[in-house]
Amino acid sequence: MLPPLNASASSAGKLLSSFTFEVPQFQREYSWARDEVAEFWNDLRGSLEADSYFLGLVILTDKPERKLVVDGQQRLITLTLLATAIYFEAKLKNRMALAERIQADFIRSIDYDTDEIDPRLTLSDEVDNTTFQTILDIGEPPSGFHIAEDSVSRRMIDSYEYLRERLRDDLRSDPFKRLGKWADFLTNRLYFAVFIHPDSSSAYQVYEVINHARKGAYDR
Repeated sequence: MLPPLNASASSAGKLLSSFTFEVPQFQREYSWARDEVAEFWNDLRGSLEADSYFLGLVILTDKPERKLVVDGQQRLITLTLLATAIYFEAKLKNRMALAERIQADFIRSIDYDTDEIDPRLTLSDEVDNTTFQTILDIGEPPSGFHIAEDSVSRRMIDSYEYLRERLRDDLRSDPFKRLGKWADFLTNRLYFAVFIHPDSSSAYQVYEVINHARKGAYDR
């Protein structure tokens, strides 16, 4: 029997800072192109003054030391890319405390026993994860090797560069204040509905039911 979908609301800051995540190999690849990323950016930017903004459902299942992302990987990857753009702009504008907070909540986790720093979000594909982690590390795509145009790595690079440019445009009027507003919005007022189940088969059952319902809604 399918378990009840008891999803709980969580701010993006609380969700991302509480766990580390992995997008498993068998999940749909990162597929967002310019139109989807532009819609994501415009929705968030248009909601900066709102009390809250709902970014949709995330379905997770337990794996030792991290959560597997069953549904929501497009939004989580894009949100992490935006947080990375905010992090590097905050460093550039000398808002170091804000930058450190964004990094700790959205980009890197610290193992308090070993002092090791691990990514909040990893991808299972080695090449794509290298691209993703390089962007998170240095704020730039990797150099020195060819990246195919029609590839996950290229789509992530394009998404990051688009978000970075839009963010820089947004910050022009008052960088100090706008950075604070973006950090507060992502941390405290951007929400997910989160479903976590320890049984991976049940989590995937929920995903299939929801995905079927989405397709049915589109058909109507």
